[in-house]
Amino acid sequence: MNRKLDHLDNKLKTLPTRDLNEKHKEKIHQNLMNHVTIHKNKTMKERIVYRLLISLGSGLLLIILLLILYYSMNVS
Repeated sequence: MNRKLDHLDNKLKTLPTRDLNEKHKEKIHQNLMNHVTIHKNKTMKERIVYRLLISLGSGLLLIILLLILYYSMNVS
């Protein structure tokens, strides 16, 4: 496993690099941060929707079970 990582590391070191001035670095950094913020907001919304659906599903299941129990007790 280490050989593969070392080989990959050596390949990465041989790749060409580019010197960026501070203006370009700041622009790249800002674009990355904007992307992270959008991704974070999206995942927060997805988590809220997921929790809401789980809560509604659990409530519906409880109601169905209570109805089955109620009708089975009234039949006897």
